[in-house]
Amino acid sequence: MNTFANLPISRKLMTAFAAVVAVIIVSSGIVYDRLRAIEWAKDRRIHTTDVLDTLQDLKEAMLDQETGVRGYLISGDQNFLEPYHKGGDSFSAAIRKIKDLTSNNGAEQNRFDELNELAKKWRLEVAEREIALMARPETREEARGLEGSGAGKTAMNGLRAKVDEIDRVERDLLARRDAAQRQAYATAYTMTVVGAAASLFIAVLMGVLLTRGIATPITRMTGAMAALAKGDISIEVPEVDRNDEIGAMAAAVQVFKESIIERQKTQAELAHANRVATMGQLTASIAHEVNQPISAVVTNADAALNWLGAQTRQGP
Repeated sequence: MNTFANLPISRKLMTAFAAVVAVIIVSSGIVYDRLRAIEWAKDRRIHTTDVLDTLQDLKEAMLDQETGVRGYLISGDQNFLEPYHKGGDSFSAAIRKIKDLTSNNGAEQNRFDELNELAKKWRLEVAEREIALMARPETREEARGLEGSGAGKTAMNGLRAKVDEIDRVERDLLARRDAAQRQAYATAYTMTVVGAAASLFIAVLMGVLLTRGIATPITRMTGAMAALAKGDISIEVPEVDRNDEIGAMAAAVQVFKESIIERQKTQAELAHANRVATMGQLTASIAHEVNQPISAVVTNADAALNWLGAQTRQGP
């Protein structure tokens, strides 16, 4: 408090303003950082959702291919192969898209490469063989037997397992990003409230300090000056030990008080001198008045003595 009191008024005001601004800057900086984290988490969430949507497209494309082949095996009608061919195109497009989406994730790239290899293996070793066998009437039963052996189911189960693995990884990543976003929101809300409360507290504290450091001393100084103006020199001049502008004012008031005391002392001395001079004059006047009758008596006495002396010398 003494250090703050001794600061110049301009620096007191700057310190108070800087304290409030510092709290606002810090809290705003934290809120801004959390808002950026929220924005990042939102973008990542959208990205992960796009990956999951594309993965769903992959699953549907795989299902279309499987359905088309099985329909062809059952009916022998090549029209059932249309979903197989469209599904193959959709699967390739989805693989390209999902690899672009996860280009910065090496682990996911490897999983999609493995998935693509499993899909190629199913098409080459199962689907294409079954379609080729179904093209000739004499080998159609062989094609159906290949499917009945479970070769296609085994290959497709491997594909589904890999898709489920990728789905779990992406959903776990989505959950972590959702948690990060919620945490960022909570921190931003908290810092908004804390920052506002801290700013209010610092503003009130600085107001109290400025009131005690400037307004109250000036009020006390005004009271002291009013008392001195009325001639009350018994009052103590406040804040004379301060090193700021108020201290300078107090020093000036102290000088004013001392000049009043010196003036009153001089006036008292002059009054005393005047009284002494007046008493001297009065004494001299009284002495003069008294001396006049005495001189007359002495003169008369001298005359009588002289006469008696003369009579004595003449005899009877």
